[in-house]
Amino acid sequence: MIEHCCDELQNAVDAGAIVSAPRSQMFGRILNEVDSDYAVRSPEERPSLYLMNFCPFCGSRDFPNGVERGKEKVIRGI
Repeated sequence: MIEHCCDELQNAVDAGAIVSAPRSQMFGRILNEVDSDYAVRSPEERPSLYLMNFCPFCGSRDFPNGVERGKEKVIRGI
């Protein structure tokens, strides 16, 4: 399970308001060029995604992205 920076972000991800997935696995049209695994999505059948580079709730910029997760696996030997 991914650890999110705050409870509000965890609740938003659980409710489906914010997408938390590697960028390559997100479904929809990405509308900006931010390196992040978090996005706000529009409520459409084929959603538009706005990638986020900080938490809208607590302001944290400590979002793990796919590259960082991959580095972590190499460092830890997972």
